[in-house]
Amino acid sequence: MKHHRTHDHAKKEQEAQAQGTGAQPPQDGEPAGAGPDLLALEAKVAELTDSYLRTRADLDNYRRRTEREKEESAAYAGANVLLAVLPVLDDLDRASAHLPDDLKDHAWAQGITHVRGNLEGTLRRLGVERFGAPGDPYDAERHEAVARGPGPADRVTSVYEAGYLYKDRVLRPAKVQVGGGDPAPASDNQPLATSH
Repeated sequence: MKHHRTHDHAKKEQEAQAQGTGAQPPQDGEPAGAGPDLLALEAKVAELTDSYLRTRADLDNYRRRTEREKEESAAYAGANVLLAVLPVLDDLDRASAHLPDDLKDHAWAQGITHVRGNLEGTLRRLGVERFGAPGDPYDAERHEAVARGPGPADRVTSVYEAGYLYKDRVLRPAKVQVGGGDPAPASDNQPLATSH
């Protein structure tokens, strides 16, 4: 009972002080001295804390993204050099494909074929892989259709220039002819170029 009177007495003193300062008396469950200013400050602290946490999360995401981009950039740094070498391999492919029968056993021709094989093997060890062959399904991500002709629909019918992947990315798309679904005439059964 004494405790109840002391609590009522303290509450009356707070109301009297609040009237003297113009402040609102505390409501039940509200801490003494918690007025509109304190509530506004608590709301501002909550807002700034939320803003800080979002900014920190954005910064962490940015750091992860830039780190990933650096790793990818380093992994594919040699792509431009490799891309510049591919026309040399194309030329060696054409030279080998058009070698006259009477020169196939010539030491010089065999040397060119050997150089071509060495270059292709070196590129393979560096992560470059050739793709594109007649009969492959046409894939717009990997093939550049430069012509459409007779043959099975949406199938590669001829390869004009081989495509290459570098570490599972297309380094250069294969230039191909794609079948339109019409049967091929008997004289057109030979592809214009083949990949090795």
